Parts: sequence; structure tokens; C-alpha cells
Amino acid sequence: MRHRGLTLVQLLVAIGTLALLSALLFPTIRGQVDKAKQKGCVSNLRQLHAALMLYREAQDGAVPYGRGEAMGLPPIMSMVYPSLVPDKHVFHCRAPSGNYAAKVFTQLWAVSGMDGLFPPWPEYVNQYKEDAVLLVDMNHDPAEHPRLEYVTHYGIAIYLGGQVRVVHRVGTPTERTWWNPE
Repeated sequence: MRHRGLTLVQLLVAIGTLALLSALLFPTIRGQVDKAKQKGCVSNLRQLHAALMLYREAQDGAVPYGRGEAMGLPPIMSMVYPSLVPDKHVFHCRAPSGNYAAKVFTQLWAVSGMDGLFPPWPEYVNQYKEDAVLLVDMNHDPAEHPRLEYVTHYGIAIYLGGQVRVVHRVGTPTERTWWNPE
């Protein structure tokens, strides 16, 4: 009785076909994984925006646009945890590892840190109103450093009005004209 099995040539053809198919599908699958991470970060930004608006309402922000504390915004984001944001993982983005930025969102109304990069918050928010950027996520940016101006950068921002924008353009994301082109 003779056993019929696969020949070496048939086995190599089958392995080659599988390798070719996996090579063709890998970039597509990788892109979908990155999009899923981006959607998770957008969801986190929306939750933080809702928490900030609740905090703002509870603080009776006297002015709609102006200094952060006059608008009822917390001095630091952690003040909304755990009362308004019970899950601490909402403050972080599941971005790809190895990026320049830390995997946390950057708040733009704080006095320290961003005033050298952006104009002072009252001036900025009075100019852009609901289109002023509250929180940014630069964790998906493939560029080595956010200050490289001739490189295409990628970022996600939530604005005071609640809209989320995914921005992908050449320029410097540490300048307001990158987020609010005029």
C-alpha cells in the first residue's frame, strides 16, 4: 500500500504562498491596530473634556474665556481624579512605544510649561474661543522631536468646544498656528 503525501515542492509552494499573503496583510493589520489605539485616545480625550466641563460647572467659572482658574479649569488635570474620572488609565494614551512624548495628554491652559511655546492662555483663548485647544495627544507622532518644523507631525487635540481634531501636517505642533491655522 502506497501512502500519498505532499512532495517537497508542494510543501515549499504552500509555505511561500502563506508567506506572501502574510506579507501583504501585515501592513493592513498594523494600520488597523494603530487606528484602534488612536480611537482609544480620542475616547479618553472626550472623557477628560466631559470631566473638565463638569469641574468647570462645579467651580462656577466666572468668565467663558480668560485665565484658566477664572474659567473654572483645574490647575492640574489630576484634580478631576477620582471624583470625575474614576479610571486613572483615561489620563494615558496607549500609543506606540518609543515616541518622544510621554504617553500622557498635555494640558494647554496651565501656567507653567506651555506659555513659552504658546501665547499666554488668556490671549490665546480670547482669540480662538471654542476653537482653543485644551488637551493634546502627541503620542502617535512618528517624528523624533515636536520642534522639527520641516517634518510632518501627527497629533490629536480636543478643543474647548468639545470637538476632536486629528491633525497631520508639516510644521511645529508646539506652536498654535499648527493647531489653529489662520
